[in-house]
Amino acid sequence: MLDYFAKEFPESESFSIISKTWQENQLLNDEPVLISDTVSCLKDLMTLDSLKGNYAFIDLWATWCIPCREEFTYNSELYKLLESYANLTLLYVSIDKNEKAWFNTIHQNLPGLHLRATKKLTEDIKDKIYANGRLSVPRYVLLDPEGNVVNSNMSRPSQIDNLKKELDEVLMH
Repeated sequence: MLDYFAKEFPESESFSIISKTWQENQLLNDEPVLISDTVSCLKDLMTLDSLKGNYAFIDLWATWCIPCREEFTYNSELYKLLESYANLTLLYVSIDKNEKAWFNTIHQNLPGLHLRATKKLTEDIKDKIYANGRLSVPRYVLLDPEGNVVNSNMSRPSQIDNLKKELDEVLMH
């Protein structure tokens, strides 16, 4: 039904409601939720229904990145920490070019919101987070509800105590 409404009535209120309900149910079921919207910049991310009005904790990663996969072993601690902030949403953004590898990886054991970066989004990330330098992952970024970069180099989940301090500084005022 979701695909039908997305194709036939993408701007309708009904599609918005069905999409949001579907995404919430997927998150409750610990299944990956794929964001199919075309996102060309970080500010656009914050207009998505699943992120609107919240801060976004972004995990930039790739399937070929061994340190990224190592950080996933700390996800239970990360999820527990992030649940303590009512206005924060986790978003995995993959810079993978290989869609099949990305899709297979997230369906193995990576619940949550997922987006595979477009070329335009990757360029915006390079500009806003890496100052047009070399793109390296893993990288953890905090965006405010308007899509502004609050912290472009957060601590890793393996450094959970430092990450908590960084999040508290921004979100617990």
